[in-house]
Amino acid sequence: MKPMVLAAVFSIALPAAALAGPASKAVKFFYVPEVKFEGDAKYRDRFTEPVTKLFDLNDQAQKNKPDEVACLDFDPGLDAQDFDQKTIAKTLKLAETVNGDTAEVTATFSLFAEGDESKREMLWSLKKIDGKWKVAFTELKAGGPHVLSIEGKNSIQVKDVLVGEVWLGSGQSNMAMLVQSCINLEEEKSAANLPQVRMFTVERVATKRLPRPPRVSAMSQRK
Repeated sequence: MKPMVLAAVFSIALPAAALAGPASKAVKFFYVPEVKFEGDAKYRDRFTEPVTKLFDLNDQAQKNKPDEVACLDFDPGLDAQDFDQKTIAKTLKLAETVNGDTAEVTATFSLFAEGDESKREMLWSLKKIDGKWKVAFTELKAGGPHVLSIEGKNSIQVKDVLVGEVWLGSGQSNMAMLVQSCINLEEEKSAANLPQVRMFTVERVATKRLPRPPRVSAMSQRK
């Protein structure tokens, strides 16, 4: 499966959200059946940096190695390769938040008529340049679970996939202490209701000890 264009969008102010408006119209264009590939050269004027730089890098990679798969997903606005266009058109809803010359548009839709796993919520970040709204980022909203489908000579499905932040924890031995060793184990177990948290524990490997240098006494230095 080809990776899609992802970027985190953070905003300090939180203006009131509105329903579809000028910024939403700029996003809705990419959900019409006629648009097969958002990164097509004829649509480049609808984007701005850093997306345009990613498109340029993708073009260069395809030129140098035309037999290899493209780096960009053909449908980054859908986060899917399999979908029913009629269902998307029927379920598509757009809402926007505008803050001066920047805007965020939330697109919600279903890929198919049935199944909660086909529901999508995409975030589009836009900038107003010369009076026109242009796409700066697109990302899949944190959450899930989703189904990751990989198509090739065979088909593979990975279920229960979540999208969100990845936190790395490291430190001294107390970082590896298990909850079952805590004095408030029962309280922690009863309060542990975190179905959307995934943990991956890296195997502990001791640091290799370096040989100590030979000791040199004051008497030996005098000799």
